[in-house]
Amino acid sequence: IQRMRLFLVDEPMIPNKEFKYDENNFTFDFVGVSLSAASKVTYQYKLEGFEDDWSIASNVRFHTYSNLPAGKYRFVVRADNGSGVFNEDSYSFEISPPFWQTWWFYSLSTIILVGGGYLTFRYRVQKIEKEKRILEQKVEERTKEISHQKEIIEEKNNDITESIEYARRLQFAILPEVETIQRDLP
Repeated sequence: IQRMRLFLVDEPMIPNKEFKYDENNFTFDFVGVSLSAASKVTYQYKLEGFEDDWSIASNVRFHTYSNLPAGKYRFVVRADNGSGVFNEDSYSFEISPPFWQTWWFYSLSTIILVGGGYLTFRYRVQKIEKEKRILEQKVEERTKEISHQKEIIEEKNNDITESIEYARRLQFAILPEVETIQRDLP
């Protein structure tokens, strides 16, 4: 492997280097040496962690991988000098995931969602309990009001009954008895 380019800009090939999630476009340039028949050199390559099979043998001396997802990779290239003798070289690297795809972000999101749900639940319960207390207070006030009105009605009924009884006594006191009226006015 001669060189590696990141977005077509040369990048030093530090073994096991970790790249950010948005640094995910790699071009590998490679060369195989054959002193007897340089034009017969063919190459096969694969990116372990991304593909399982070797590429078709060709004489193209570079390959680009774009939009690689987060993960650990090993680029392996092998050169055949035309006589069945292979040379192999590799380079390992890693692409870190974005923060929203990390375990701590998932954990934090879960905690926030569960906490938010719990707080919303507690808020609703408190609101319902407050409304219940207000309704109970209104019912108690209405009950007192109705009880007071009932007392007023009973008092007025007593006054009316006493008035009627007083009028009846006055009537009997003023008017002569029924036998006297029948005897005097046949």
